[in-house]
Amino acid sequence: ADRRDVGRNLQDHLLALGNVYSSKKPLPPSRLQHSESLMYLHGSDPTRSTGSPDIVLACVVAPSAAVGLNAPPYGSAFTILCGVTQPTSRGRIAPGGPGRNDAPIIDPHYLETEHDRAVFRTALKTARAIGHHRALDEWRDVEVLPGTQVQSDDELDAFIASAASTHHHPAGTCRMGRDADAVVDPDLRLNGFDNVFIVDASVMPTIPSGPINAAVVAIAETWASAPPKARRV
Repeated sequence: ADRRDVGRNLQDHLLALGNVYSSKKPLPPSRLQHSESLMYLHGSDPTRSTGSPDIVLACVVAPSAAVGLNAPPYGSAFTILCGVTQPTSRGRIAPGGPGRNDAPIIDPHYLETEHDRAVFRTALKTARAIGHHRALDEWRDVEVLPGTQVQSDDELDAFIASAASTHHHPAGTCRMGRDADAVVDPDLRLNGFDNVFIVDASVMPTIPSGPINAAVVAIAETWASAPPKARRV
């Protein structure tokens, strides 16, 4: 499709793996894939809120840390995982070459905006406040990652960059809209084509705050329940 925005507007949820604490006693086995509780909330600065929750926190009964970080052994530590759910950074995907088997070039542009970096710092500070709360005194031993010596904004940014991991929620690269640059129209028809439709997460103009699976199912079932009539060629 000859549209400027094809492949642009790439959005994803980014997590920090992780804010890890050693435990004073053995942790029980997980019943819920290690994420025993989950919380969505607004950042502390209302001027940085879009109206939707922009921070996610999860209590993980395991040492959840990114590759390259020195995490404790399984069963000896827990994690207060954090992330940003309404990123303003926008990436892109583009062909990697002329052949159909050439791998695409994917540049997510994670944490490109100061807004995203600031909200992520707030998310990590909130996770640490929970991790050090007296309610966890019975379990918490010491903060292993990032470590209590990490305090300044620059230090927090450096840790977040080293701990960042995708939540595997890519969306937005075939944006729906009524404007001239939109890739698909409100019926999900690929602009410039009569009978080609895109029905997946790529049509989302803006990523939802939560995991995208339910939204993708809703898009697909809504379209399938009353698909637009094909245009005669």
